[in-house]
Amino acid sequence: YNKKNMRKSILKKQKLLFDFAVGVILGVTFLVSVSAQNRVITKEEVETIEKNAAEKLENISYISFTSEKFNGNEKKTIYEFVPPDREHFIINDYIISITDIQNPQKATIIPTYDEWIYIGEKIYYRNGANKKWQEIAPDSIGKIIRGSGYGTVSSKPTVTTEYKLTPKQSVRGQETDLYEAIIRTKYSPSSEPSVEIYQYWINKNGLFVKTQHSDDYQVTTVDYLYSLNVEMEAPFIQKRKIKSK
Repeated sequence: YNKKNMRKSILKKQKLLFDFAVGVILGVTFLVSVSAQNRVITKEEVETIEKNAAEKLENISYISFTSEKFNGNEKKTIYEFVPPDREHFIINDYIISITDIQNPQKATIIPTYDEWIYIGEKIYYRNGANKKWQEIAPDSIGKIIRGSGYGTVSSKPTVTTEYKLTPKQSVRGQETDLYEAIIRTKYSPSSEPSVEIYQYWINKNGLFVKTQHSDDYQVTTVDYLYSLNVEMEAPFIQKRKIKSK
């Protein structure tokens, strides 16, 4: 689990890239929506807008703030990027600890803090705001990051995707165009569909101002700030003194 994979994982949440792999599932139907101003939009147009905005992030300094809300709890991530290869992550997460299997509702929420700095190939890490920094080897990242997996379903669902464009939406005083993809998934004809919504607020420069992904369980929101003097340096690490014999 290297630096590239870690950054890809976090940026995937920030940029909220579409997972159009569902298109290979049998029974997929794509719909086209018309906005309030009769603006026709297609899947390809949404993909192009999102891809262009994501590519712009590779070449400019910015800070993003991510909020992931699940079951009354919230994970917050602050991400700073200085091109071409300086990055800073602050992750305020939580662990759900169940000590009584018979009463899982009495689970304890334990807050966690992780902070990472990447300066080229150098990696620095600490697991507490007041803890000391340590330089770590890239091949040890996987031992630090908690992984997560996704369950699978045996049946092939029916997926219907609707695309929308709502122009001239104000976000923090900026005029943006709102692009949306609404994905409804049904696992049986009689079941209620699960709904997943991707939203992108894009400004006149083609940059993300805000993105949001929501489903039946979780809402992830990312706010972007640009035109900032973001600087990043390696943290100070006190070297151990070697006692002379």
